[in-house]
Amino acid sequence: MAGAALIDFADVVEEGLKVRATATLRLDDGVEHSTTFVVHPVPGDEVAPPPPTHRAALLALLPVALRLGVSVHLNGPLDDVTLSGVREWQHALARWVPDRFSAVTITAEDVIEDLPPPRFRGGVTSFSGGLDSAFAMLRPGSDGRERENDLAAGLMIHGFDIPLAQQESFDLARARAEAMVASAGAHLRVVESDLFRLLDEADLRFGEEVHGIWLASMLACVEIDYDHTVIPSSYPYHRPTIPWGSSPTTDNLLGSRHRPLRHDGAGYDKFDKTSIVAPVDAVQKHIRVCWEGVDKHRNCGHCWKCMVTQVAFWLNDVPELPAFDDPCTVEDLRRVAVDGYRGALAEHFIEVATDKDRPDIIDALREALEFGRAEERLARQTSDLADGAAFAWLQLFARLVREQNFEAARYLFHPHCRSFGTLAVETTDRDQLVDQQWIPTWTTTRGFSVDPGSVHVESGGDLRILTARWSSLGASDGTDFARHGRCTFVLREVGETLRAVHSHFSLDPN
Repeated sequence: MAGAALIDFADVVEEGLKVRATATLRLDDGVEHSTTFVVHPVPGDEVAPPPPTHRAALLALLPVALRLGVSVHLNGPLDDVTLSGVREWQHALARWVPDRFSAVTITAEDVIEDLPPPRFRGGVTSFSGGLDSAFAMLRPGSDGRERENDLAAGLMIHGFDIPLAQQESFDLARARAEAMVASAGAHLRVVESDLFRLLDEADLRFGEEVHGIWLASMLACVEIDYDHTVIPSSYPYHRPTIPWGSSPTTDNLLGSRHRPLRHDGAGYDKFDKTSIVAPVDAVQKHIRVCWEGVDKHRNCGHCWKCMVTQVAFWLNDVPELPAFDDPCTVEDLRRVAVDGYRGALAEHFIEVATDKDRPDIIDALREALEFGRAEERLARQTSDLADGAAFAWLQLFARLVREQNFEAARYLFHPHCRSFGTLAVETTDRDQLVDQQWIPTWTTTRGFSVDPGSVHVESGGDLRILTARWSSLGASDGTDFARHGRCTFVLREVGETLRAVHSHFSLDPN
């Protein structure tokens, strides 16, 4: 698609002690994409904070332009380092995902020569309350300094892992995060954002594509108060994941001349980071790693991230973690399929468990690795088939059910899908399906799997009709019982992906 887009602020207003700013990307044909930031003040302040800069707007909306393949002009000031950085950043995304993004021309109206000095000595890091952000905040200095990153604040974003509609859940998560940053002598800032609305509207993928640049955009909303910004690492240097939206290759391109940005912690994997923060009382009580459970302010205890975090603490001599009110057991590990980076991490944990003389953890992780290898074999068996994409879709869906990963599974379904279920007689959109069928079913069952030999696919045009038999374990009064049934999916090609427009789950007749 040829053309151009103009990025600007449509509205900036003070609302009490908050500032609301709406940034827009307007195309030549009048089509508009927008996002709104709500910037909260520094705790204790009695005046509203400075408004977000045009830099924040550019970082938020640039991926939309790259997805559309249109050149971008920022109708406002920008420093030369940001401009050269995003021009380079876009090439990484276009090379990693060439069928989805194109490098474009990026220009700005004016050049910023200088900014006022920062209000605080120290930086600000994005801070979700998880392991990576806790490590970035608490990491000891390597040269005698108390803290490596010299941070004055953490920034918590409402609208990313916790939806904007869930205010009570965010407030509870915020209290947990405040306790952790306070243990490092820092304060917690908040920015609200509806950027996640653009994932569907512009067909973007958060983790793989826009994770880092959207964090940088949120940090840019408050960076004028601090002397640098930090994005905590997702993956270590020795296990890079490509494509992934946040990496040392790309994040370090997103700072400005006056407020540099650093991708922090890639020299450490999950176990290494846990070793640093495990002794901290506030972390043991308040760490929040889960984004897959129903209650976003707490850890579900049984998804992959929850389980691997608990294992890391066990192996660091913290057998009980108050932050997990529904902890997993070693037996639960056996029912998780691990491969790729997860598999490498499991192998590392097996080495540590060997040194710690924990044969129970060793056996459980080895079983999880074998489960993962079985899934890889199935993927290879189906990849050469004409309907391999439909098989892969079903394999991924089954894995997400086992992990209770509601958010990721949502993106396998069309927003207006119609479904029949074992609990919900009929749902007419994706939100109803999640709330009425998935949440009450997935959270009370385990071990969901599909019989590969039963899978049948019929193709026609842009549709795939997929049928299969499934099984899982339910629980009643503390006793497990077997569940068996049938499922049907109607998948439609949407761009380069398959999304379910209909699903039907039923139990076998008694």
